[in-house]
Amino acid sequence: MQQNLRLHAAALSALVLASVAPPILAQQALYVAKGDTALLVREVRDQTPMVEENGKLVPVDSYRYLLNEIPEYAPIFISVRHVQTDISYVESMGDNKQTNRTFKFFAEFEANFNLERVFLVLDITRENSEEKLFVQEVGNLVARVPKNILFKMPFDQNVGPFKYVVHLFVDGREVLHSEIPFDYREQVLNRMIAARIKDVRNAPSPRPFMGPAPEYPAALRKAKVKGEAVVGMRIDIHGNVQDPCVKSASDPAFGESAVAALRLWRFLPRVKDGSPVETKAQMRFDFAN
Repeated sequence: MQQNLRLHAAALSALVLASVAPPILAQQALYVAKGDTALLVREVRDQTPMVEENGKLVPVDSYRYLLNEIPEYAPIFISVRHVQTDISYVESMGDNKQTNRTFKFFAEFEANFNLERVFLVLDITRENSEEKLFVQEVGNLVARVPKNILFKMPFDQNVGPFKYVVHLFVDGREVLHSEIPFDYREQVLNRMIAARIKDVRNAPSPRPFMGPAPEYPAALRKAKVKGEAVVGMRIDIHGNVQDPCVKSASDPAFGESAVAALRLWRFLPRVKDGSPVETKAQMRFDFAN
Protein backbone atom coordinates (compact mmCIF):
# COMPACT_ATOMS: atom_id res chain seq x y z
CA MET A 1 0.00 0.00 0.00
CA GLN A 2 1.32 3.45 -0.97
CA GLN A 3 0.73 6.26 1.50
CA ASN A 4 1.24 9.97 0.83
CA LEU A 5 2.23 12.08 3.82
CA ARG A 6 2.94 15.78 4.13
CA LEU A 7 4.77 17.52 6.92
CA HIS A 8 2.24 19.96 8.33
CA ALA A 9 3.28 21.71 11.52
CA ALA A 10 -0.13 22.20 13.15
CA ALA A 11 -1.41 18.69 12.44
CA LEU A 12 1.80 17.04 13.55
CA SER A 13 1.82 19.07 16.75
CA ALA A 14 -1.70 17.98 17.61
CA LEU A 15 -0.86 14.34 16.86
CA VAL A 16 2.27 14.21 18.96
CA LEU A 17 1.10 16.24 21.92
CA ALA A 18 -2.10 14.25 22.18
CA SER A 19 -0.31 10.91 22.34
CA VAL A 20 -0.82 9.06 25.59
CA ALA A 21 0.97 5.91 26.72
CA PRO A 22 1.56 3.89 29.85
CA PRO A 23 4.86 4.34 31.69
CA ILE A 24 7.89 2.78 30.01
CA LEU A 25 11.41 4.19 30.15
CA ALA A 26 12.50 6.76 32.68
CA GLN A 27 12.78 10.43 31.88
CA GLN A 28 13.75 13.25 34.19
CA ALA A 29 11.67 15.98 35.77
CA LEU A 30 13.35 19.06 37.19
CA TYR A 31 12.41 20.19 40.69
CA VAL A 32 13.53 23.27 42.59
CA ALA A 33 13.55 23.73 46.35
CA LYS A 34 11.27 26.34 47.86
CA GLY A 35 11.68 26.20 51.59
CA ASP A 36 11.19 22.56 52.56
CA THR A 37 9.16 21.79 49.42
CA ALA A 38 10.38 20.55 46.02
CA LEU A 39 8.31 22.01 43.18
CA LEU A 40 8.18 20.99 39.52
CA VAL A 41 9.82 23.54 37.21
CA ARG A 42 7.37 24.33 34.39
CA GLU A 43 9.35 27.08 32.69
CA VAL A 44 12.62 28.99 32.91
CA ARG A 45 12.83 32.73 32.23
CA ASP A 46 16.40 33.67 31.53
CA GLN A 47 17.92 31.56 34.33
CA THR A 48 15.05 31.84 36.83
CA PRO A 49 12.90 28.74 37.47
CA MET A 50 9.12 29.16 37.31
CA VAL A 51 6.68 26.90 39.18
CA GLU A 52 2.91 26.72 39.22
CA GLU A 53 1.07 28.02 42.27
CA ASN A 54 -2.69 28.60 42.35
CA GLY A 55 -2.86 28.24 38.57
CA LYS A 56 -0.16 30.84 37.90
CA LEU A 57 3.53 30.59 37.09
CA VAL A 58 5.68 32.31 39.71
CA PRO A 59 9.47 32.66 40.03
CA VAL A 60 11.48 30.84 42.68
CA ASP A 61 14.60 32.48 44.10
CA SER A 62 16.52 29.24 44.52
CA TYR A 63 19.25 27.34 42.73
CA ARG A 64 18.78 24.06 44.59
CA TYR A 65 17.71 21.69 41.83
CA LEU A 66 16.93 18.00 41.66
CA LEU A 67 16.46 15.77 38.61
CA ASN A 68 14.01 13.01 39.46
CA GLU A 69 13.12 10.02 37.28
CA ILE A 70 9.54 9.76 36.04
CA PRO A 71 7.98 7.28 33.60
CA GLU A 72 8.37 8.51 30.01
CA TYR A 73 9.87 11.10 27.71
CA ALA A 74 7.34 13.43 26.12
CA PRO A 75 6.92 12.31 22.48
CA ILE A 76 8.64 15.39 21.07
CA PHE A 77 11.96 15.68 19.25
CA ILE A 78 14.17 18.77 19.06
CA SER A 79 17.21 19.03 16.79
CA VAL A 80 20.26 20.44 18.57
CA ARG A 81 22.95 21.58 16.13
CA HIS A 82 26.30 23.37 16.02
CA VAL A 83 27.02 22.80 19.72
CA GLN A 84 30.03 24.78 20.95
CA THR A 85 31.47 24.98 24.45
CA ASP A 86 34.23 27.19 25.81
CA ILE A 87 35.70 28.45 29.07
CA SER A 88 36.93 32.05 29.11
CA TYR A 89 39.30 33.46 31.72
CA VAL A 90 39.43 37.08 32.90
CA GLU A 91 42.05 38.09 35.46
CA SER A 92 41.31 41.13 37.60
CA MET A 93 44.00 43.74 38.29
CA GLY A 94 45.17 45.06 41.64
CA ASP A 95 46.62 43.60 44.81
CA ASN A 96 43.96 40.92 45.16
CA LYS A 97 44.17 39.31 41.76
CA GLN A 98 41.35 36.96 40.89
CA THR A 99 40.63 34.87 37.86
CA ASN A 100 37.00 34.78 36.79
CA ARG A 101 36.01 31.79 34.69
CA THR A 102 32.90 31.66 32.51
CA PHE A 103 31.52 28.54 30.86
CA LYS A 104 29.80 29.19 27.52
CA PHE A 105 27.39 26.86 25.77
CA PHE A 106 26.09 27.69 22.29
CA ALA A 107 23.64 25.65 20.23
CA GLU A 108 20.94 25.94 17.58
CA PHE A 109 17.52 24.46 18.35
CA GLU A 110 14.79 23.50 15.86
CA ALA A 111 11.55 21.53 16.03
CA ASN A 112 8.98 20.42 13.48
CA PHE A 113 6.13 22.24 15.21
CA ASN A 114 5.52 25.18 17.54
CA LEU A 115 6.68 24.62 21.12
CA GLU A 116 6.28 26.82 24.18
CA ARG A 117 8.16 26.97 27.47
CA VAL A 118 11.30 25.24 26.24
CA PHE A 119 14.29 25.23 28.57
CA LEU A 120 17.53 23.36 28.93
CA VAL A 121 19.37 21.90 31.89
CA LEU A 122 23.11 21.32 31.89
CA ASP A 123 23.98 18.49 34.26
CA ILE A 124 27.68 19.02 34.94
CA THR A 125 29.83 16.46 36.74
CA ARG A 126 33.37 17.32 37.79
CA GLU A 127 36.34 15.02 38.20
CA ASN A 128 35.65 14.71 41.93
CA SER A 129 32.10 13.49 41.12
CA GLU A 130 30.57 16.78 42.28
CA GLU A 131 27.38 17.40 40.29
CA LYS A 132 25.75 20.74 39.55
CA LEU A 133 22.64 21.65 37.58
CA PHE A 134 22.31 24.88 35.61
CA VAL A 135 19.18 26.05 33.79
CA GLN A 136 18.65 28.33 30.80
CA GLU A 137 15.60 29.56 28.93
CA VAL A 138 15.25 28.52 25.30
CA GLY A 139 11.78 30.04 25.09
CA ASN A 140 9.28 29.42 22.32
CA LEU A 141 10.27 27.57 19.16
CA VAL A 142 8.49 28.37 15.91
CA ALA A 143 7.98 25.38 13.64
CA ARG A 144 10.93 24.80 11.30
CA VAL A 145 12.68 28.03 12.39
CA PRO A 146 16.12 27.52 14.02
CA LYS A 147 16.81 29.45 17.21
CA ASN A 148 20.29 30.16 18.59
CA ILE A 149 20.97 30.20 22.32
CA LEU A 150 24.16 31.32 24.07
CA PHE A 151 24.25 30.21 27.69
CA LYS A 152 26.87 31.65 30.06
CA MET A 153 27.54 30.71 33.65
CA PRO A 154 30.33 31.48 36.10
CA PHE A 155 32.66 28.73 37.29
CA ASP A 156 34.58 28.87 40.54
CA GLN A 157 38.36 29.11 40.80
CA ASN A 158 39.06 25.41 40.37
CA VAL A 159 37.35 24.25 37.21
CA GLY A 160 39.25 21.04 36.53
CA PRO A 161 38.07 18.35 34.10
CA PHE A 162 34.31 17.94 33.80
CA LYS A 163 31.62 16.42 31.60
CA TYR A 164 28.09 17.56 30.94
CA VAL A 165 24.75 16.15 29.81
CA VAL A 166 22.09 18.23 28.05
CA HIS A 167 18.45 17.84 29.08
CA LEU A 168 15.67 19.64 27.19
CA PHE A 169 12.23 20.29 28.62
CA VAL A 170 8.92 21.49 27.20
CA ASP A 171 6.45 22.74 29.82
CA GLY A 172 8.23 20.70 32.46
CA ARG A 173 8.47 17.42 30.53
CA GLU A 174 11.78 16.13 29.21
CA VAL A 175 11.89 15.57 25.45
CA LEU A 176 14.16 13.63 23.13
CA HIS A 177 16.82 15.50 21.20
CA SER A 178 19.74 14.88 18.89
CA GLU A 179 22.40 15.17 21.61
CA ILE A 180 21.07 12.00 23.25
CA PRO A 181 23.09 8.98 22.04
CA PHE A 182 21.47 7.39 18.98
CA ASP A 183 21.32 3.83 20.35
CA TYR A 184 19.56 4.98 23.51
CA ARG A 185 17.08 7.07 21.51
CA GLU A 186 16.29 4.04 19.36
CA GLN A 187 15.65 1.91 22.44
CA VAL A 188 13.33 4.55 23.86
CA LEU A 189 11.43 4.95 20.58
CA ASN A 190 11.03 1.21 20.07
CA ARG A 191 9.28 0.91 23.41
CA MET A 192 7.20 4.05 22.97
CA ILE A 193 5.93 2.90 19.58
CA ALA A 194 5.26 -0.66 20.74
CA ALA A 195 3.21 0.70 23.64
CA ARG A 196 1.11 2.88 21.34
CA ILE A 197 0.14 0.13 18.88
CA LYS A 198 -0.20 -2.65 21.47
CA ASP A 199 -4.01 -2.71 21.44
CA VAL A 200 -4.61 -1.35 17.93
CA ARG A 201 -6.53 -3.70 15.61
CA ASN A 202 -6.34 -1.66 12.42
CA ALA A 203 -4.53 1.52 11.42
CA PRO A 204 -4.82 1.93 7.64
CA SER A 205 -1.88 4.28 7.24
CA PRO A 206 1.37 5.11 9.08
CA ARG A 207 1.51 8.33 11.07
CA PRO A 208 4.53 10.54 11.80
CA PHE A 209 5.58 10.06 15.41
CA MET A 210 8.89 11.80 15.94
CA GLY A 211 11.90 13.06 14.04
CA PRO A 212 14.14 16.03 13.32
CA ALA A 213 13.26 18.92 11.05
CA PRO A 214 15.38 18.89 7.87
CA GLU A 215 18.17 21.41 8.04
CA TYR A 216 18.01 24.20 5.47
CA PRO A 217 20.97 23.57 3.12
CA ALA A 218 23.95 25.77 3.95
CA ALA A 219 24.74 26.21 0.25
CA LEU A 220 21.37 27.90 -0.33
CA ARG A 221 21.23 30.17 2.71
CA LYS A 222 22.63 33.21 0.93
CA ALA A 223 20.03 32.96 -1.84
CA LYS A 224 17.22 32.43 0.70
CA VAL A 225 15.11 30.50 -1.77
CA LYS A 226 12.01 28.54 -0.90
CA GLY A 227 11.84 24.96 -2.00
CA GLU A 228 10.39 21.52 -1.54
CA ALA A 229 11.34 17.88 -1.71
CA VAL A 230 9.29 14.68 -1.96
CA VAL A 231 10.90 11.55 -0.58
CA GLY A 232 9.75 7.97 -1.05
CA MET A 233 10.44 5.31 1.59
CA ARG A 234 9.41 2.08 3.22
CA ILE A 235 8.13 2.16 6.79
CA ASP A 236 8.82 -1.13 8.52
CA ILE A 237 6.85 -2.81 11.32
CA HIS A 238 8.79 -0.89 13.97
CA GLY A 239 8.13 2.49 12.34
CA ASN A 240 11.69 2.82 11.00
CA VAL A 241 12.28 4.55 7.66
CA GLN A 242 13.96 2.25 5.15
CA ASP A 243 15.52 3.13 1.78
CA PRO A 244 14.50 6.81 1.57
CA CYS A 245 14.96 8.20 -1.94
CA VAL A 246 14.24 11.56 -3.52
CA LYS A 247 11.23 11.47 -5.85
CA SER A 248 11.38 15.18 -6.71
CA ALA A 249 13.09 18.29 -5.38
CA SER A 250 13.22 21.93 -6.46
CA ASP A 251 16.97 21.75 -5.76
CA PRO A 252 19.07 18.61 -5.13
CA ALA A 253 20.25 20.08 -1.82
CA PHE A 254 16.67 20.10 -0.50
CA GLY A 255 16.32 16.45 -1.42
CA GLU A 256 19.56 15.53 0.33
CA SER A 257 18.52 17.39 3.48
CA ALA A 258 15.08 15.74 3.53
CA VAL A 259 16.57 12.26 3.13
CA ALA A 260 19.12 12.89 5.90
CA ALA A 261 16.35 13.93 8.29
CA LEU A 262 13.98 11.11 7.37
CA ARG A 263 16.62 8.49 8.16
CA LEU A 264 16.15 9.55 11.80
CA TRP A 265 12.35 9.64 11.75
CA ARG A 266 10.02 7.16 13.39
CA PHE A 267 6.40 6.47 12.49
CA LEU A 268 3.50 4.66 14.07
CA PRO A 269 3.32 1.83 11.53
CA ARG A 270 0.31 0.65 9.59
CA VAL A 271 -1.56 -2.06 11.53
CA LYS A 272 -3.72 -4.80 10.02
CA ASP A 273 -5.68 -7.31 12.11
CA GLY A 274 -3.65 -6.47 15.18
CA SER A 275 -0.22 -6.78 13.56
CA PRO A 276 2.05 -4.03 12.21
CA VAL A 277 2.82 -4.32 8.50
CA GLU A 278 5.41 -2.71 6.25
CA THR A 279 4.16 0.12 4.04
CA LYS A 280 5.45 2.24 1.17
CA ALA A 281 4.95 5.97 1.59
CA GLN A 282 5.93 9.38 0.29
CA MET A 283 6.47 12.53 2.31
CA ARG A 284 6.80 16.13 1.23
CA PHE A 285 8.94 18.74 2.99
CA ASP A 286 8.69 22.49 2.41
CA PHE A 287 11.78 24.65 2.94
CA ALA A 288 11.98 28.37 3.70
CA ASN A 289 14.88 30.43 4.96
